Amino acid sequence: MSRCRGRAALLAIAAMLASSQPASAQRGSCRAGAPTSRDLVTADGRTVYVEPTAFIADGGTVFLAGQPNYVFRGDSLLMRNGIFGVAWWSSRPARLVMSPLDQRRVGDVRLAALGRGRFAAVFAELGSDRPFLQNQRVIDLWFAVFDGLSWTKPQKLPVPPRGVIRSSAASSLIAGGGGLTIAYPLDSVSLDLPQTSSVGVFSWRGGLWSLAVIPTWMAGGVSLTYLGRLGLRLAVVQPDTSKQSDGGSVFLFGPEPRWENLGKAISGGDTYTDDPVMHGTDEYLTLSWHARLRNRPGFGVARTARVPLSASGSGPVMPADRFVTFDSSSIRLSALVRTGRQFWVSEHVLAEVGGTPQREFRIYADSSGSPVLIGRTPDDFDGTGFAAELVTRGRRLLIAGPFLHRKKVGGVLSTRILELPLECRHGAALDTTARNDSRGTHRHD
Repeated sequence: MSRCRGRAALLAIAAMLASSQPASAQRGSCRAGAPTSRDLVTADGRTVYVEPTAFIADGGTVFLAGQPNYVFRGDSLLMRNGIFGVAWWSSRPARLVMSPLDQRRVGDVRLAALGRGRFAAVFAELGSDRPFLQNQRVIDLWFAVFDGLSWTKPQKLPVPPRGVIRSSAASSLIAGGGGLTIAYPLDSVSLDLPQTSSVGVFSWRGGLWSLAVIPTWMAGGVSLTYLGRLGLRLAVVQPDTSKQSDGGSVFLFGPEPRWENLGKAISGGDTYTDDPVMHGTDEYLTLSWHARLRNRPGFGVARTARVPLSASGSGPVMPADRFVTFDSSSIRLSALVRTGRQFWVSEHVLAEVGGTPQREFRIYADSSGSPVLIGRTPDDFDGTGFAAELVTRGRRLLIAGPFLHRKKVGGVLSTRILELPLECRHGAALDTTARNDSRGTHRHD
């Protein structure tokens, strides 16, 4: 049973967040070295699988959380959905992290690093004890802080006055501007308007949560980023109603607390826009997303674009004049940033052998707004879900995903960690307060 602490610890964290500032950018070429791999195993020999829903590092401490999850001893299943996640330091064994609530109903976790090995978590309390099921009813949203040993007492987030929270489509949990912020699409409960009609932005300041509801139209994916003196920006995927056909354009909103529509940043056109991720500086935003092409074979393509900000940073945005498509069709994309330098990890199918797809991961680094391939490694994960994170001041890249040990009786599922060293010119120290919790979407029943 994890211990819980009270309001004083949360107020101390709020004071720390109020003093945080984004770091300046560094440039230089990078390359990814040869990978090593290991499975998550505890000190007493238990094998662990955790769905890579949230994956984040703070210094040398790594936290992986998600549902479903499994704990095995040998070939025997000990626990199913019995933990919140796992944490570990460097190459040490994994430690099980129990939940501050009934673990069987916890789902759709988002994490943010707070420094000194502490992590903020926002998660949904679901209406079923099978959290991997799609379109679950959300009873409540909760917040707590984990310090590596115990949790603070959970706080309940405000309840939207209307609309149903779509917790599986939440943004990352953002630390900045003196607190924490997270966004959720809100689905209409009206039979006359079944489409998503708004986005709820939840903000934690001074130990208390508040909620702003932003009117949108058929909102899909959402993403948040913190721009220092310019405040927060929200990206929302929604159709451009002025177009006859639009698979999902990206509109920007900000700054807090007014949340005005600043204009369209990316045109959807003939593609469906999935999994947008946004990072920024004082001068521009970088948007990355996975574009599914209409009426064309393949999984889709990964794209990225720089969106210039207005001179004041608060007026309408200038639409991106171009976007960059990665070199071939991909399954999924994860975007990460450290000290202004953008990294991407994409998953690609090379061929099929005996009906089994042969896949690889490709690692890219930013070069003047364009992704440059800096490494590739075979992908032996089972399924198409993965999450990526940078650790030890950006010198190592971790990729987490499911691996099935077929030689064991009944098959034992574990989390496999691929680790690749990153070498960058002009210094490899790429740590920053800007972070992204990579979100996986692969499911196991």
